[in-house]
Amino acid sequence: MSEKVILTADLNWTYLNTRNPLVSKTQVQEFHLKPDQEVTIQQDQEQWNGKVFYDSERDLWYIEIIQGTYRDLTIPEFPPIQNMDTRTTKIHFSWFITELIPTRIKLFENYFSVSRSGETILNYSPDSLVPVWSGVRSLSNAILGDKNDKVLKIRELSETIEIKSASDWFKQASGLEIENINPGYLELMLDTSLYFSKVLIQNNKYIQWTAINNFMVLKGKEIKSKHLYNGNQPRWHDVINPFSLISILFANMEHGKNFDHKDSSLKELYHLVIGESPSRNKNK
Repeated sequence: MSEKVILTADLNWTYLNTRNPLVSKTQVQEFHLKPDQEVTIQQDQEQWNGKVFYDSERDLWYIEIIQGTYRDLTIPEFPPIQNMDTRTTKIHFSWFITELIPTRIKLFENYFSVSRSGETILNYSPDSLVPVWSGVRSLSNAILGDKNDKVLKIRELSETIEIKSASDWFKQASGLEIENINPGYLELMLDTSLYFSKVLIQNNKYIQWTAINNFMVLKGKEIKSKHLYNGNQPRWHDVINPFSLISILFANMEHGKNFDHKDSSLKELYHLVIGESPSRNKNK
């Protein structure tokens, strides 16, 4: 069986008013493309599955996006977060701010742009958290498929090891032991955490990323975190661990069901973090 063709695409060069990328006639000839053929398209570091279509009236070839696919999350090897020395902590923080966040946020933006046919919903406002959470729930179901047990099993992390995988890093960053996580699901949890964090940062003057005891956390005087869960890490009145909070939201442990939430859940969490009543801030 032949391997699926991978085409380089430009999502700024699309078919009519859609987000479906056009294919040059050179590519059609080079790869012997045919209508209804399934292919993979790639732009920079992102990939999507798609199907070839031909508009005979306009003599245009294009790819209809079927589903966005997250690339594997690659994490550099680090010692356990709690055991990092000063030099390693600086390297870890620099990598997190300059490499991990921009890369994952860009992938998150591209996925939503494609899945919403070019509609811009990731504008980093608190209101954007509603369609984001709706989209995340849909993508979660696509990743989990027809599994009978869709409940994430999480508990406080009791043992830390050398970081050699994305799973190792996320567990230590969140302070949670996450069992039997599906491929792609961890990336979705991470990207949701990073987008949620960026909304907090862009809409609150004093909230910023910082490293406390080598952990990446959000700190700022707008944060009211007294009653918010912080994984296995100490609690401070103006600090949250967004990875822990989003993991709990995904698992919905209190109800014993995964994603038994309304679309406003992520926005409500935003208002809880800054000490506002979600019911009083429906339009904020």
